[in-house]
Amino acid sequence: MFSSGSRRRKRRDYRDASIGPNMGGYDAKGNRHTERSVKKTRPAHAATTPDPGSRRAYTPGEIGHVLPDTSTRETQAAYSRRAQQRARKMRQPLNIPVRTIGLVAVVVVLAVAIAAWVASCVFQNSVNSRMDLQDPAVSEALVAPENAQDPYYLLLTGYFGKESQAEAGPDILMLVRVDAAEGKATVISIPSNLIWSLSDGSNDFISKEALLSGDAGLVKAVSGFAGVDITHYAKADADGFVALVDALGGIEVELPEEVDDPTAGSIYIPAGKQTLNGEQALVVCRAKNYLTSYELRAQNQMKVLVALVQKAASGEGLGAQQSTLDAIAGTFRTDISTGNALDLLRAFASVSPETVSLARVPGYSGFEGGELQFSVAPNGWKTMMEKVNSGGDPNEKSEALQSVDPSKYTLTVRNGSGVAGAATEATEVLENAGYTVKETGNTDQFAYNETLVVYKDDKNAVAAEAVADILGLGRPVEAGIYYEFNTDLMVIVGQDWRPRS
Repeated sequence: MFSSGSRRRKRRDYRDASIGPNMGGYDAKGNRHTERSVKKTRPAHAATTPDPGSRRAYTPGEIGHVLPDTSTRETQAAYSRRAQQRARKMRQPLNIPVRTIGLVAVVVVLAVAIAAWVASCVFQNSVNSRMDLQDPAVSEALVAPENAQDPYYLLLTGYFGKESQAEAGPDILMLVRVDAAEGKATVISIPSNLIWSLSDGSNDFISKEALLSGDAGLVKAVSGFAGVDITHYAKADADGFVALVDALGGIEVELPEEVDDPTAGSIYIPAGKQTLNGEQALVVCRAKNYLTSYELRAQNQMKVLVALVQKAASGEGLGAQQSTLDAIAGTFRTDISTGNALDLLRAFASVSPETVSLARVPGYSGFEGGELQFSVAPNGWKTMMEKVNSGGDPNEKSEALQSVDPSKYTLTVRNGSGVAGAATEATEVLENAGYTVKETGNTDQFAYNETLVVYKDDKNAVAAEAVADILGLGRPVEAGIYYEFNTDLMVIVGQDWRPRS
């Protein structure tokens, strides 16, 4: 127990104790106090204002405040904020000249353009090598238009027969007038058995010129027949054609009659709208046993061609068209470069049936020396090509032909083919068109290979053309002293007539 005096002295000792760095009986230098109390007066040598550049010495009895160990004696939070602000001020913004930015952009664009050009060159070289005809003589026979934007003619040939190219010429010939600027095309089917004067002086099938003087000779023969320059040429054989159709994923064609010809192939195809693969399309192009053999065969072949072009051009964008061209490049041969082929695809990307005209060479077929031959109707062919060259529809009837009134003409119909019922069928067609048939019968001999429409007076020449147009065949001829009849016109049905049932 402490006495009262002792308690008062103890409290005074506690009160006088320092709570500075000498707290606990130690001074600033770490020496232990020996005395029980210290004076609270500041030493004379102590500075009244602390030196910010040195550590402050505490005096006994002073409450110490510990500052950060920094040169500025700031708090840690204040120092951090000031350091960040200083760093932001020292970090200068990028000051790249506009000219440098423009130069970098040009370099990037140029690099991309060069890469695209290199890729395009590689693509074009690859495709060109697979499409190229590799026949300089063909290039010499072709004639480019004076203006690159002008319409031009393209000759397409198909070796679709079962014989090899060395044994037989092409069995499909199509002359196409291409008007890329207008997005229009006219397709003319030329019979491969059309009789023409060949380079060896003989009169034979125009397709046989390919056996005499190759593709270049065939180009010249068709050019001479049509009276036009041919700018491009393309050909395909049966295998290439099948691969072409299949590479495009098939084509859609409207068939007016069923296809069932054992000589063309063992495939049966019903009439109507059909999606054809390569083999089926080949059979359609080969088949001949239609009711109107030449006419319907030519029509189907032209429909197949148009469907091919539309399918190839239907891709969206240049990349799709390049892929299409790359896929079909090995299926045909042509002088057309990759660039021109892509231009064609772009030009006909939105082609419609209304912008494509289909026509066939006017004329008639007949057997001669055991072969079925086709003879052109000169006047009708000349009139057709005049329309085609002017960009018109070759099937459009002339004003004179449209002005013919069938009710004003009387006709005699004779069967000169020997085909039972031919005269009766022709009479039915003509009467349905408004003509009056007064007499029917047979000729003295069944020796007429072609159908003839005979007229006496020049004033009836246009009416004779109108009758041939209604029948879908027939050649107008003047009666002279060889034909006798008592009506305005006489129709002699030839062997080119095909039964309708």
